[in-house]
Amino acid sequence: MSKALQEDSKARVKVLGSLLHTADISNPMKPWDICAYLADRCLEEFFAQGDQEKELGIPVQMLNDREKVNRCTSQVGFIEFVITPLAEQMVIIFPTLSFLTRNLSLNVELWAELWKNSFDPPTEDYEKLMARVNKVVSRCRAAGPWEEEAPMRQSSAQSLLSGSESVVTEH
Repeated sequence: MSKALQEDSKARVKVLGSLLHTADISNPMKPWDICAYLADRCLEEFFAQGDQEKELGIPVQMLNDREKVNRCTSQVGFIEFVITPLAEQMVIIFPTLSFLTRNLSLNVELWAELWKNSFDPPTEDYEKLMARVNKVVSRCRAAGPWEEEAPMRQSSAQSLLSGSESVVTEH
């Protein structure tokens, strides 16, 4: 921890709160198998709430409608807008956490590939998604140094593309 953080208790509390928040929403920053499993559990919880909302005749919240939410692209959006800004700041402050942005970068690419392979979207749609994914990857790389291609990337990608993953079950 820098000397400035050691001396500034308000800044220290903010950083510690940010670390806690990072841990709380860290699913996309974990290795792929854990990331995919936890994303699926989280979305199932949202969908169960959406099912109850439908039964009660109340408006279904945006991420809670299992008939409208695409698991893969919802994860790309979550990573893009919520997780990446937090992860990159954590890595800038604590460079030893660079594995978080490495995992995040790998996972956002895998979500995009899973979407492509599962749904065969039009080329234009896939290219648009990949432009967003590439921006996330660039931000992750710029946040701090991380190891070059990890063995995890190759084994996860192979199992994903061979169909041994059961993450995507609908939309």
